[in-house]
Amino acid sequence: MKKLKSIFIFLFLSGVLFAQREVALLETSIPANLYVYSATTPMEVDFEIINGLIVIAGAMEGEVGSFILDTGAPGLIVNEKTEADPSLEANGIGGDVAVGQRFVESLQWAGLELEHIHGYAIDMSHLASSIDRNLLGLVGFELLDGYEILLDYSNRKLLFFPLGSGPDKFHTPKAVIPFQMQQHLPVVKVKIGNKKYRFGIDCGASVNLIHDRYQEKLAPLVENACCTGFLRGLDGTGEMTSIVTFKDVSIGGEAYNQGEFQWTSFRGISGQDLQIDGLLGAGFFVANKVSINYKDQKIYLW
Repeated sequence: MKKLKSIFIFLFLSGVLFAQREVALLETSIPANLYVYSATTPMEVDFEIINGLIVIAGAMEGEVGSFILDTGAPGLIVNEKTEADPSLEANGIGGDVAVGQRFVESLQWAGLELEHIHGYAIDMSHLASSIDRNLLGLVGFELLDGYEILLDYSNRKLLFFPLGSGPDKFHTPKAVIPFQMQQHLPVVKVKIGNKKYRFGIDCGASVNLIHDRYQEKLAPLVENACCTGFLRGLDGTGEMTSIVTFKDVSIGGEAYNQGEFQWTSFRGISGQDLQIDGLLGAGFFVANKVSINYKDQKIYLW
């Protein structure tokens, strides 16, 4: 069986005592394709935030609907029931899910018009019902890395800057955070106490996740255990875990002491392929305006 790329999707359904997150993991063996756009000026796109997910209107092959922006996804993932492709493998947090290859003739999204896109198909009907939209799919790394993207949660704006003309060329950022790519996932160092941990950057995650192997080690730094949350995989199974805040957390030298983290086993991830200790999700993006430059492998906080 070929080794595959990883996709993570985290969905927060509101609740006071309990929070529900849906988690999907997909790994693919299809080589990455680069989509480089010709625009020379920044594009600005409005988005909705529904259950912690960034939802943007679009169309695919003539059908009008919505897409979820997910920096933790490898490319275009179409919401479609499919027969499992024997050359691919997909693992949800609790088990396997069917994934197929999907060739898309045309796509209109966020002011971009693309043609002949090689992507994947997964049944994400549970996500569609959660956001109450006609969900066409997810948009991830391969369709984003031709730009520097800036996410402004407070104003519900997504900006696309041509490479080499991002906001750092004209303004001084609050912080610059280098990252390394693990497959399609940007990975940064997060300092908790006096130790550093590897966290993937995923705007498709509605919460921050941390591996539960560190529960005992980090117990003295837990400031508050606020509630319990359920993580559910694409296969419908999942796990109930606690949500905590830590003392003395920093990212890129900037304090991040109010962010919530949910413990998880990450049992759907093959450790030999993806070496991470957690994921930074919507909570990280809400705290700052965040831009990502894939070419320079830098994240800027504004």
